[in-house]
Amino acid sequence: MKRNLFAALITAGLLLSLTGCQLAKVESGSQDRLVGAFITTEYLDLMDMEAYLNDHLDEVTKGEEILVDGDTSAYQERVYGVNQSDDPEHPDYTFPGLEGIAIYYIPVDAGEESYWTSSTAEEAQLYTAFNLSNDMDEIVVTADLYVSADGGLHSFYANPIYQTAEGELYLISGTGISGEMSADGTQMNQTLNETNTITRQGKTVQQRFEIKLNYNAVYPMDKTVLLQLDQNNQVIHRQELLPGQAPETLTAAEETAYILVENCRTDSQGETVIDREIVSRGEDSLYTYSLQPSGFFTKQATQVLWEEAESAQQ
Repeated sequence: MKRNLFAALITAGLLLSLTGCQLAKVESGSQDRLVGAFITTEYLDLMDMEAYLNDHLDEVTKGEEILVDGDTSAYQERVYGVNQSDDPEHPDYTFPGLEGIAIYYIPVDAGEESYWTSSTAEEAQLYTAFNLSNDMDEIVVTADLYVSADGGLHSFYANPIYQTAEGELYLISGTGISGEMSADGTQMNQTLNETNTITRQGKTVQQRFEIKLNYNAVYPMDKTVLLQLDQNNQVIHRQELLPGQAPETLTAAEETAYILVENCRTDSQGETVIDREIVSRGEDSLYTYSLQPSGFFTKQATQVLWEEAESAQQ
């Protein structure tokens, strides 16, 4: 369907926010393959309009109305990732000039061996699954992200990330979804997938990569209360923390049998909601959450040191 160029520019964000779809493979003439998504809350306009207009000069000189028609992938600009890591075995890619969350799962060539490594975005909790068969390799990456259930309109854009045959990463503009997320537990989802032909151990097989993005609404965090209790369930130490104030390490008292983590939130009716989690003696971490300027929550780990275990080692 043909669209007026200027109308398309005005309404692109709205149309994309109302349409969530799976992305087709990029026809690049190389072995570029889908490896992830770059999450933004605004549409990334990466179309090279100058190149498009240059290729349609006849319409311009004739004073005709310029229409954006058909496949415009050839005019889609790429933004290449920059590896910020000094460790070749654990690359850390950012995309200059863009604000968003990079989620990827990529193969790393380490000489005679190769392996897969994932991004380290604090806003995303990643889960991966492999299904290998004689004719198909399937890789599924699931990313859970959390935003505040503040009653406003939320928009999310999944901009696909590709890896070239040389190992470079780049992203292109993607599609989005939007909606109100005013209740705790509200969820929106996007899925990107692609199937390529690869050679594995001298045999040609299909490789399917899929990334599932789950956007979850939770009530805003007010504070976290850490309670240390003894074997008689008596509180021996109490500590209140504001979001983002959790320490890197916490030393439990010798008589502490377990730690009760209380995450206190306020629901849409102004009532306090408390989520509780028990950290038993011997467990090495507890987790708290804080809302970032990006609009997403991050999960912060605190290492738990058990005093009795420390004394026993001495």
